Amino acid sequence: MLPTYRQANLDVLVGLCLVSMPLIVSAAGIVTDGGTATSVTTSASGRQTVNIAPSVAGVSHNTYSSFNVVTAGADLNNTAVAARTIVNQVTSTNPSLIQGNIAVLGPRANVILANPNGITVDGGSFTNTGNVALTTGQVSFNDFTNGAGQLQRNVVLNTTSGAINIGPGGLAGTMLNLELIAKQVRVAGAVQNNYSDPNSRVRIVAGDSRAEVDTSVSPTDNLDPWISYSSTGTGTPLGYAIDIASGGSLAGGRIELVATDQGAGVHHAGGAFATAGDFVVSGSGDLQLAGGTAQAANDVLINSAGLTGNGSLSANRNIQIASGKVHLDNSTVSAGTSSQTGSIIVGSAGQVHTEPVTIDHTTLKATGGVGINDAGPGVSMTGSQLTATQNVVANVASLSLNADGTGQTQWTSQQGTHRGDSTWRRRTDRQQDRWRGRHLDAGWLDCTRIQ
Repeated sequence: MLPTYRQANLDVLVGLCLVSMPLIVSAAGIVTDGGTATSVTTSASGRQTVNIAPSVAGVSHNTYSSFNVVTAGADLNNTAVAARTIVNQVTSTNPSLIQGNIAVLGPRANVILANPNGITVDGGSFTNTGNVALTTGQVSFNDFTNGAGQLQRNVVLNTTSGAINIGPGGLAGTMLNLELIAKQVRVAGAVQNNYSDPNSRVRIVAGDSRAEVDTSVSPTDNLDPWISYSSTGTGTPLGYAIDIASGGSLAGGRIELVATDQGAGVHHAGGAFATAGDFVVSGSGDLQLAGGTAQAANDVLINSAGLTGNGSLSANRNIQIASGKVHLDNSTVSAGTSSQTGSIIVGSAGQVHTEPVTIDHTTLKATGGVGINDAGPGVSMTGSQLTATQNVVANVASLSLNADGTGQTQWTSQQGTHRGDSTWRRRTDRQQDRWRGRHLDAGWLDCTRIQ
């Protein structure tokens, strides 16, 4: 039995409360636990320096009872060790609060901060780092002999609990990749990766997951994958896996939002800006737009189970919505630029949506074409405007174009419109249909009902 609307919203509220609950941290800064050859000194300004442990196969493993960074900041001293990867693992029950800069002294290194008790970043930043991962996963190691006959120690992160919170002060840096890995992630401030490259990610992986870090990858190498993920997809979701609040934003070359738990969703009320590559969402739950925006220098790819709500999706190239259900209202979907052809594709050939596709009071605009596909419950548009420079193709079992108090539904194409609820072909004159609020304007209409 499906939950009622009120119960479903109560479940969501409970989940959000769990994510947004502030973490209580101790006043201690960075304190070692004695388990590794790591030492810490503190300057008169309050800035701490961590003398990291010697490395094994290029990996320096450091354990702490407390890892909090005050506004004065902290340095990871890699001058003598020259590690490729610096692992910072909290072994106590204390969560971490990062309010200042974390810098690597000496050779640049990839940096991992792992705290299963949770991590809050509110004004944190990273300097002289390659790849950065913040995680609530448990740390282990995978030692093996690589193809060159040398010992390689990969870092394994198993995540089943814990939350990462990005506060209003945000998180910033110039990083090859930034990974946020936790059971739940909430973003209430700006996450800014200043390294703008199509291969440079800001990636959130929320839910149960296993990640393995390839520690052979140099902290200056942005071409080889640094981290790989696997998930059973059987974890129990706790409300939204990813919550981007209205004051939150993500900016980086490529943005990826991945919810691994079965049915776990993404709530997006903020901003997401893929400055050089794609914006990608995947998971078996819904992407709920709650006034949120997503912009991509390349493509917008929505692979979540559902796309619902109101917001803005914009791509310099293409927008592909592969979700099993689509309910958009008061939204804007825009593909392409004045110098770049971009198309909008909803569904795929033969796809059967789980519910009727509804696109209401929404503007769809493409400098290329627009394709709407559904072989199942049908497509309905009310008070919406669709404009394409190239073809508009509707391969649908049924199509309903409606008007309401806000206005009529209008489709405009410079090359052709294909509608799937009747048979109507006209090659010469422009043809308009205003019946029951529908307005189709095209040089060529090809309307063939799918049987």
